[in-house]
Amino acid sequence: MGTGHITLSLATATRLSRFSITNLMRALCGILIGCLILAGCNSSPDGSGGRLDRASPQSEYFDRNKAEVFAALAEVLEIKGYSIGKRAAAQGILEGEGPLMEGDELGGSRQFLFTAKLREAGDGITGVELLIREVVEGDFRAGAVSEALQGHGRYEGIFEALEAKLGQGSWMPPIAGTP
Repeated sequence: MGTGHITLSLATATRLSRFSITNLMRALCGILIGCLILAGCNSSPDGSGGRLDRASPQSEYFDRNKAEVFAALAEVLEIKGYSIGKRAAAQGILEGEGPLMEGDELGGSRQFLFTAKLREAGDGITGVELLIREVVEGDFRAGAVSEALQGHGRYEGIFEALEAKLGQGSWMPPIAGTP
């Protein structure tokens, strides 16, 4: 009776382990299919759909400390009509948006968003990297389209106003070996 009981238990255990492995494989396949379906969804908050922009931030250097440049840049951006949504002085990050403007299409709109990153580039020298994105919404079925601007006049206007705010002689030519 003891041997048959052990054989029955081994057979039952084998069947149960096959059942568990089959269920595990089905669950993993279900999770994989779910991930593939969700991968096609647009989940980026700026409406870019995860596309990679080739535009890189515009950089300028100033012969002032990071705190001074940070305060001046925040003031310049507010004067230019931008509202600042994220202000992280310790990290040297400013993010925000400009006012909502009429778009080219009837009922459409456009808006400029900015991200500024400040970093110390030497003794009393601060680098400012500024990236401006234009978000345009015209065809409401398609949603908003976001594009990083390269070589736009908004960069020049902000950097010139920042130099004027910081004072004559604050702008520095790019430092060799920096982006």
